[in-house]
Amino acid sequence: MIIGISSTGNNMQSALDMRFGRCSFFAIYNTDTKTASFVENAAVSASGGAGTVAAQVMIDNNVETIITGNMGPNAFGVFNNSDIKVYKCASVPLENAVQLYLDSKLEQISAAGPAHAGMNR
Repeated sequence: MIIGISSTGNNMQSALDMRFGRCSFFAIYNTDTKTASFVENAAVSASGGAGTVAAQVMIDNNVETIITGNMGPNAFGVFNNSDIKVYKCASVPLENAVQLYLDSKLEQISAAGPAHAGMNR
């Protein structure tokens, strides 16, 4: 399984970023190989539509599950109409977030969080 995680940094000891569309990096974690790669979030400084751009990054990386803190309405709308499940997690090291998911200790996000007004948040 491929898991996408919003991250503050580019290693598995980095903290989970509570913002999906405005996180600095995405960890792409493969549960079969137990390896991670990192993708810079090009939408981090977008004036608008960051959630949609970030959602496309997840789709392009064949992510099946997402772990994040919060997700705005644009990104949530993309995933709500797909097979990709989104789970809420606290700002913990990424390796801990993966383990919490594997232990079924994360709650699935069932509604979008508030929208941010671009970089004027």
